[in-house]
Amino acid sequence: VVDPGSPAPSVTFASTNTCFDPLAGPPQVTLNYNAGTAPYTINYTEAGIPNTIVLATGQPFPLATIPTIPTLITITSITDINGCQSNVPSSILLSPGPSVNITPFSPEFCENDMITISANGSGGAGGLSYQWSDSNGGFYFGQNVDVTTPGAYTVTVTDANFCTTTEVINVNQTP
Repeated sequence: VVDPGSPAPSVTFASTNTCFDPLAGPPQVTLNYNAGTAPYTINYTEAGIPNTIVLATGQPFPLATIPTIPTLITITSITDINGCQSNVPSSILLSPGPSVNITPFSPEFCENDMITISANGSGGAGGLSYQWSDSNGGFYFGQNVDVTTPGAYTVTVTDANFCTTTEVINVNQTP
């Protein structure tokens, strides 16, 4: 029996930040619930594959898989515990961002010398860009940086969808 006085539930995605690190496990997707009474039965498609899940208000939306390519998630309907239903679709595109590692692993250089550190990015969408900063306020662009000053070096890798990842390495100088 459907309560005719109950408003139809609806749901929207809480964040437009659709980038995630595929190495950190499935992305956490948060929903905003509007009206209705929990728990909610949510019918959705993930990469075109239909799925159903029951969630309480505030529960993160778990994904069936860890996307390795941009994946469209579309909520096709939501039904609350009272049987009130809404078929207003809501979608989000999840994009796995790039990952990066820096070589050499433990960089050291001698006094009056230098060392080249390199960022090796992978994944993400399209070409990758590299921006470095150091603990002394310097900025550098490109995959490689010639280091003559010890300290912390941070690289931010950005893909074509503006998804980013950041890695930090400490460069030491030996006397």
